Amino acid sequence: MKLYLIVLLTSILSCSSKGDSNVQSTEENEKVQTVYASDMIADPGVILTMEGETHILKQEDLNPQTKLDFERDDLKFAIYTNDGPVSINLNLTQTGILEAGAANYSIPEANQPSVKVDLNFFNQNRESSRTNKRIVFRKGEIKIEKITKNQLILTFNGEGSGMTERGELFPVEGSINMSY
Repeated sequence: MKLYLIVLLTSILSCSSKGDSNVQSTEENEKVQTVYASDMIADPGVILTMEGETHILKQEDLNPQTKLDFERDDLKFAIYTNDGPVSINLNLTQTGILEAGAANYSIPEANQPSVKVDLNFFNQNRESSRTNKRIVFRKGEIKIEKITKNQLILTFNGEGSGMTERGELFPVEGSINMSY
């Protein structure tokens, strides 16, 4: 996944500097881009790709709001930065994850008959109604690698759509590596 993100960021940076007259050579430019891309994702708290955009929220900028009721197995995470347009919500209800410490969930199957794993995103820059700025992770895999009272590490890969949009799904993928 890291290699994929570095390649993706290198490609994006390459495209953005095509018309730059300060570029000495392609070889030198690639070296600079590789270093820059590595610096950008050196400490990501969240990496989220959806609708053709990649959002990187650095750990140091995160303002996670958590409601963690470990006794009732009811965990709610609201993850955002003060300046970023994107936020993430993760709700885990009666999943048994605390005892297991790690788990894989297939959505929507994991939410039958009731919702246990809810992952959704809010993109204030999305061109849509306010309701559809909330993007629901409708189908795919969520892999929680580690969850403790102080840390959450997970990856997700699947499809989503606006809250009331039921037709076209679009790819959604990313990771969270957050201390709180």
